[in-house]
Amino acid sequence: MRNRNEQGQFISGSSDDEQRCSIGTVRIRTRHRRHGEQRAWIKVADPNTWVLLARVVWESVHGPIPRGMVVHHRDSNTLNDVPENLELLDKAAHLALHYPEYKALATANWITQRRARRWSTKSTTKRTGRPPSWSDEKLRKAIGEHLLYASLYTELAARYGIPARTLARKMKAILALL
Repeated sequence: MRNRNEQGQFISGSSDDEQRCSIGTVRIRTRHRRHGEQRAWIKVADPNTWVLLARVVWESVHGPIPRGMVVHHRDSNTLNDVPENLELLDKAAHLALHYPEYKALATANWITQRRARRWSTKSTTKRTGRPPSWSDEKLRKAIGEHLLYASLYTELAARYGIPARTLARKMKAILALL
């Protein structure tokens, strides 16, 4: 641990060399943004350079990885980094191989977000069955005024307390009958 003073605070500039990892240390890290995927990383240089163990294993056996290529685990176990389990694929082939997984996750996320947005903005009158705040008499007056004087929907909606979209929809239905 780092050095502390009498109050238990860390002393600036102090570091414990025992805490630093040596080159060649392998650590398992969980990628929470990738739904808990675990990968093995190896420290390759100081001060803090870490690389995926699968890449290091591939390069030690087959040489450098060409640009645009990725190391794929054949058995889908990302912690199984033996050379027999690794293969080199271009990014397009790798994406096509994992497309069904990505599609299922993307669809599930889209549905969740859509439901949250839909229910948060949906009108309560449609679900509860409460009557609208405006009467049919007000609606008839607003429609008559629009037909006689060609008033704007927004002005009529404000004057009679009827939503402009409702007024427009009802007008469209009446004009379709004429």
